[in-house]
Amino acid sequence: MNTAKILIVDDRPSNLKALRIRLSSSGYEVVEATNGPDALGMVEKENPDLVLLDVMMPGMDGYEVCQRIKAQAEGMFVPVILVTAKAETEAVVKGLEMGADEYITKPFDPLELMARVKSMLRIRQMYLENTHLKREIQQTYRFDNLIGESPAMEVVYGLLEKVIESSVTVLLTGETGTGKEAIARCIHYNGSRKDARFVGTNCGALAENLLESELFGHRRGSFTDAAEDRVGLFEAASGGTIFLDEIGDTSPALQVKLLRVLQEGELTRVGETEPRQVDVRVIAATN
Repeated sequence: MNTAKILIVDDRPSNLKALRIRLSSSGYEVVEATNGPDALGMVEKENPDLVLLDVMMPGMDGYEVCQRIKAQAEGMFVPVILVTAKAETEAVVKGLEMGADEYITKPFDPLELMARVKSMLRIRQMYLENTHLKREIQQTYRFDNLIGESPAMEVVYGLLEKVIESSVTVLLTGETGTGKEAIARCIHYNGSRKDARFVGTNCGALAENLLESELFGHRRGSFTDAAEDRVGLFEAASGGTIFLDEIGDTSPALQVKLLRVLQEGELTRVGETEPRQVDVRVIAATN
């Protein structure tokens, strides 16, 4: 039994009826809207898992409705399938630019429709699972879950409160096994970058040439084993946080390149000459 809720939007009752029968017979819960403003209200009220949206409607057309759905907090991660009478490249591109995830042309084959519906609902399910996982992680790394009530830890907690909402670079010092990575994760998951990635690496675990490629990425053919272009950890963590453990094990030459990232917000992949901009918070640790 399908439990997903699907919003169908069309100004023609006959089209709504046909879609409702098809989707309901497959076990989906169906809600309807006949115009753009009502559709936006339904997204906010009903929190659907998928929107089937006709393009050609009077007043607010499907393109504008799609754009506004994606601008809502409730609709940002709700897949939208545009229903259009013609699959012209210009129309499809416009729909994608407005935020649509898929499109289907009328008259559509019922099997094709259901295949696309199921595909988009799988994406929705992945989003929901990812959101749930993020909440669990954020709960795990709440400050009140940290263990320690000594005067020294109280000082640490006070410093953490000062840095979590900023993007300043942080250096954590302490013996191996004292929880430096846990502190780094607490900073990330309690700060403004918590919805972006947290990426970590041990700088002492790789040879210098491999570490440079790991951090900054490389261009295909830049060295013997560079069979393809590779994104480095700094770019992978863009918008989020990168944790550099054992930063003291890096060479002076690599530290110069790290300094450029910190000061200029840019890096150059191995084998390239043009710098790339990155927006990432750096938390480093050493013992």
